[in-house]
Amino acid sequence: LFLSEKFSGLGETTVSSILNLFSHQQIIEILDAKNEEALLGVLTPNKISKLFSGWKNSKSEVELVQWLDSYKIDTSIGNKVWRIWQKNAVDKINENPYRLLAFLSWKDVDSFAIALGCDPLNDVRLCAIVEQCMYIELELNGTTKVKSIYLNEAVSRFISKGKGGKLLSSNKLSESTFRAIELAKETGAIIEFTQFIQLPGPYFCEKIIEEFIVEKINDKDVKEKLTEARIKSLNLESLNHEQLASVNNAINNKVSLFYGGAGVGKTYTVASEYD
Repeated sequence: LFLSEKFSGLGETTVSSILNLFSHQQIIEILDAKNEEALLGVLTPNKISKLFSGWKNSKSEVELVQWLDSYKIDTSIGNKVWRIWQKNAVDKINENPYRLLAFLSWKDVDSFAIALGCDPLNDVRLCAIVEQCMYIELELNGTTKVKSIYLNEAVSRFISKGKGGKLLSSNKLSESTFRAIELAKETGAIIEFTQFIQLPGPYFCEKIIEEFIVEKINDKDVKEKLTEARIKSLNLESLNHEQLASVNNAINNKVSLFYGGAGVGKTYTVASEYD
């Protein structure tokens, strides 16, 4: 932290001197009290001033890290979390601990949430379970959409196997599953269309792609033919058969797709198509 931009002007030697003389707790006490006398034998007045100034801007981040550490949460995520919510980070996490799923595993975040006093059937947890089931489906099957009936089954299994789930009656489990999915819809955590459910990110990305493709299909521009003479004029002779076929496909069709593994020349082919 002391080597970050918030403590501009403090080098590694200065920081090492401080850490060698004082414990972390002592450093915090000195900075909180602005105890210049404790540092005068170690730092110049100018560096002491920079240290206090940096601490003023960093105190909330340090308090966040200390708070996470008190719950045995990986403190390496502290800076990332602080960058998002800054001084409101602790309040945001207390409001919804499952926001940390962007940085940590379900197991770690769920244990943390329960430690904070989150009830297993709390609305926040139920909504997070739905999102987690969607991500599991994406990871296991590579699909961004799930049939509503399959999601219902997945959420039910997740709840039943989780904290307190084994004690739920069949009716209570069904009720909680329905509640979880409805909450996720209401809060925009998932989007329902026809008989499918999708996460917002993939849904809107695919809508943009869909609109782009439709626009290209309706484009009235006439495509040119890739003749042998045209291949030579465009300096495409260096392309192999498959790469040339991709360029030819792109030139002769309003929409074209191609794919390939690492190192097969996809970027080079796209550059040739662009030219």
